[in-house]
Amino acid sequence: KPVPVDAIGPRYVVAAYRADLLFDRIVRFAHRIKSTLMLIGPDGTWTTETGQPVPDWTFSPPAADGPPLMQAYPVAWKRVLAEEAGTIPVRNGFFVFRTLHPAVKGFWGLTGVTANAGASSWTVAAFVSSEAIAAVENRILESLIPSVVALLLALGLCAWVASVYWTGYRRRQVRLVRQATTDALTGVLNRAAFEERFGAILARREETGGGCALIFVDLDSFKEINDVYGHDTGDACLRETAARIRSAIRETDLLGRLGGDEFAVVLWPITGRTPAEAVVEKIRGRLAAAPAFPGSGQPIRASLGLAVCPEDGTDAEMLLRTADQGMYGAKRKRRTTPA
Repeated sequence: KPVPVDAIGPRYVVAAYRADLLFDRIVRFAHRIKSTLMLIGPDGTWTTETGQPVPDWTFSPPAADGPPLMQAYPVAWKRVLAEEAGTIPVRNGFFVFRTLHPAVKGFWGLTGVTANAGASSWTVAAFVSSEAIAAVENRILESLIPSVVALLLALGLCAWVASVYWTGYRRRQVRLVRQATTDALTGVLNRAAFEERFGAILARREETGGGCALIFVDLDSFKEINDVYGHDTGDACLRETAARIRSAIRETDLLGRLGGDEFAVVLWPITGRTPAEAVVEKIRGRLAAAPAFPGSGQPIRASLGLAVCPEDGTDAEMLLRTADQGMYGAKRKRRTTPA
């Protein structure tokens, strides 16, 4: 690039040379986006269009009104010449500019301050059009599409893995709860779960009123079934007993196996003794309706005891004692009654 003859000096030559290298780097960097690049110095203004394989510079001497682009934006041109750096929005785009001082101390290894530092100052200005901005935005969006797709796929995979894990976790939790609260042989509540839920019903009854009933069911001669037919047949008889009792009560009622051949039922809600006694007879009828197990000529025989709340008590211990006494009373009566 031309250097004024009257400005030639060792420092100025070095500064101009380093400025020339700097401008070439700026052009290579600006090659990424289509813009008009201007280098404004003491000897005039150099202009080129970026985005070309080889920069094609045009020169405007200082006496001219500036390059055609700046003639179209005189206000912006005045600001570029007067200010150190800045960004100037205009119609159809914006200008961005900054003044460089290659001959100033510390710039690219120079030492000292040249007396002709102002003569080596250059202003780098670029005009970026709205179309160029839109093109960059489109390229950014296009480059983001694969990343977005990959992100969505990753999120979908993570969601699927989390769903599988959560489903498995919930299944394990349900299985553990079922194992902890269910009798493994008959599938009804075990003793601990039955007593816990019976206590919850009594606590709720105290708050809301109403009544409930407790029924004890104890099989007669179950030991003989095990001794004569074996434990597998005895287990089958217990499962059949639980199924028949369940068929005689509501889904909201509790059914539990307290141990051995003893079952218990909580009717909730229920009002009075008469409806509870009707359920007792219904259970007795279901148990006696068919043989106890295949190959047996005898129905399932059981003794039943009933306790009604609040008539027979309001706490679990009293109701359990009353129902138990009623069950043993029925068992003694069956033993003393001729078949």
